[in-house]
Order: sequence, then C-alpha cells, then structure tokens
Amino acid sequence: MRFFDLLTSGNISPDGKEILLRNKSQIWYWSRNPEKSIADALQTAPLTASYAGNEHQGEGICFVVDGRGYYTNSETRDYPEAISNLSFYKRK
Repeated sequence: MRFFDLLTSGNISPDGKEILLRNKSQIWYWSRNPEKSIADALQTAPLTASYAGNEHQGEGICFVVDGRGYYTNSETRDYPEAISNLSFYKRK
C-alpha cells in the first residue's frame, strides 16, 4: 500500500483499538477490532487524521494514554534555527 512510503512513526492506542501511522507531511488512522491482527487492520483503507502541517520535518506520533487525542513532534536536524514543535490533536 502507498500509505507505507517513507513512514517516520506509528503508534497503537493503549486499548489496541486504534492505529496511527505518519510520514513527514500526513497522518493516517485505522480503527481496529482487537480480535483481528494489526496486519489485517492495515489492509483496510485508512482515514486521514488531523494534522496542521506545522512541523519542518514531522517525525513522531503517539496516542495520549487517557484517549483524549494524540501528539506529534518534529525533528530539527536539517533546520538548525527551528524549534521542535510538540502538537496536540484533540479527539473529535
């Protein structure tokens, strides 16, 4: 699947029911039945998750433990004057 080109990070929610994958400019979301394998879940079409595009080189992603949303962050190696952003995306 094209979604796996140039991935930089991914995370599975604490309850195992959600998956996030990202590259430098986009985030994808899958809902997962915990009785199915992760590989099976990733064979289905994802939704595009919210992302402000405010990171020079988007790298990391993780769910908040309490399920309120997810965080993203940026690498700044190629942008010496940049500050690494930590962004929070609230669950809708």
